Amino acid sequence: MATARRPLLAGDERHSKKSDDRLPGTGVSGVSGVNCVNGVVGVNAVNGEHPLWRSVRQVRRRRIVFALLAVWLLYLFVRNIPTTLPPVSARYDHALPLQDYDGPVKFYKLPTTLNGFNYRLANQGTVLFAFSSLKSASALVSAACSMARQRRVGVHVAVMGRHEVDRDSVLALNGIAAADCPITWHDAQPNLALESTEARMTAAVEAALGYLHYSLDMQALLFDNSRREDDFFRAAISARAPLMGIPAIRVPDRDAWMLALDAPALRQWNEVSIEIVIRAPAESSASLIRLLKSIQAADYSALLHPKLTIELPAALDQGLSDFLARYRWPPRAPASSQALTLRRRLDAPAPGRLGAAAVSTLESFYPANAQAHVLVLSPDVELSPNYYHLLLFLILDAKHSARSSSISDQLLGISLESETFASGKASPSQAWALTQAPSGDAALYFGDKWIQIHNYATLRMHADPEWRKSVDSPPGGQLANSPAWMRATAELMQAMSYFMLQPVFTTASSPLVTDEDGHLVLKVTEPRSAREHPMLSASSVLGLLADDGNQGWTPETIPLFNAHGLAATRDTMAQERTSYVAQLARSVGGCASASIDLTSLTADSMSLLFCG
Repeated sequence: MATARRPLLAGDERHSKKSDDRLPGTGVSGVSGVNCVNGVVGVNAVNGEHPLWRSVRQVRRRRIVFALLAVWLLYLFVRNIPTTLPPVSARYDHALPLQDYDGPVKFYKLPTTLNGFNYRLANQGTVLFAFSSLKSASALVSAACSMARQRRVGVHVAVMGRHEVDRDSVLALNGIAAADCPITWHDAQPNLALESTEARMTAAVEAALGYLHYSLDMQALLFDNSRREDDFFRAAISARAPLMGIPAIRVPDRDAWMLALDAPALRQWNEVSIEIVIRAPAESSASLIRLLKSIQAADYSALLHPKLTIELPAALDQGLSDFLARYRWPPRAPASSQALTLRRRLDAPAPGRLGAAAVSTLESFYPANAQAHVLVLSPDVELSPNYYHLLLFLILDAKHSARSSSISDQLLGISLESETFASGKASPSQAWALTQAPSGDAALYFGDKWIQIHNYATLRMHADPEWRKSVDSPPGGQLANSPAWMRATAELMQAMSYFMLQPVFTTASSPLVTDEDGHLVLKVTEPRSAREHPMLSASSVLGLLADDGNQGWTPETIPLFNAHGLAATRDTMAQERTSYVAQLARSVGGCASASIDLTSLTADSMSLLFCG
């Protein structure tokens, strides 16, 4: 009887391999648990099955489980596929990240463009264009490129918003080649801008402006102050610009004439003020009303309205009184903010008492400082819609720009009258000239020179209270019957070698014409009497001054005209001045000896003309 063997466990197979390699009672090696009976392989009776078949069965079971799981997942996927798709714009979440980060502000890219820049080597001066909103980027960068192409100022552009803006992309969007836009680009965005709070973004803009101002020594900041810009950006500009002591200038959507100014001129943007004085003689109600309407209808966008003073005659008709009662200045301003002053003479001055008229006009205005200027008008004129922008441009360019520094002290003011030079007289090739003929109908007088007119008129009234004396050859016969203050102004101009900056028409015909190129346009809405003077107008201020290669005027090339309207040179005018000062001191000042050293004749020593 054979002895039964114990079953093999998985752990026993390795240990009993040696004893199972040979079947009992045979000399043949075999597989453990397999009997060879009559040449047929059979399952070991003790183990029940061969281990190979058992492993095959386990593999098949796993495959079935995996197949069932895959079918189930495929069913879930197919079942949840949407039958209709939303629009493409709705498939993405355009909302900004939660803007709640209020950590320290850091600038990672700004130092790379500021390092190495030395504003002391930038002899043109620098200005900064800044923006934060993508809506403002295109227009502001285009304006910066326009200014940079003139090569009068170093132009820098800084992006300070939440979104990254690439310089090349903005230029390509505007169709501007990089070579045509010589600007310096600064990435002044803080870290984590998209996640930052409004307060943090405001602080970041203020900090970036501080770094830029310290490094660039910028003279002006130009930006878009419209609703297109972010609130935090406009708030930061309003708070920081006054602390830096520079003007923050809004770039308008059209007629951005300030782009033609240089850095020193833009630096004076907030310092200039203008007051209008209107001298209304008797029986001038209709023309005065027309003038006041043109002033009210003019363009003052982004600018402060000037103060307005009207000298009324003693005889005032009811129609003018009713009009003035309804007149609002500035327009749409509340009554508490009105900037209108009315002065009415008690009685008409006697025909021979010109001194009273001189005192009346000069006393209508006195500047608080040298930057407060006065625009003197008569009712015989009507102003064009853009006269105020033109005046501001010329004040800044003629008085404060780098190119006009050599003649700015010689400018008494700016004439708004269009001048036609008669045949036989030299015609200038530019649209502007310097003349010693004063304007009594429409002219702006600089504040420092208006003070000098006051001082000279005071000295002259002491020497000639009735204004009966005059130079043997008076400057222009047309001044013989002019108001006394005009005579005083003409005398001062020739004695001190002062000039008026004046627009010029080279045509010998009437100035009531329109230039086909759109550079010079005269506003003519109805027939004028022979004594009325049409005012200079233009489709745009920059278009008006676009002659001479868009360079305006330069001190070296601008033509000169003497008090008689004749073309002159500086040498001839210097000779005429020497002769005129001697005649003035002798005829008006009452000096026995008219020998005056012109080098010692200054604004503070005008008493030399009156033997003082």
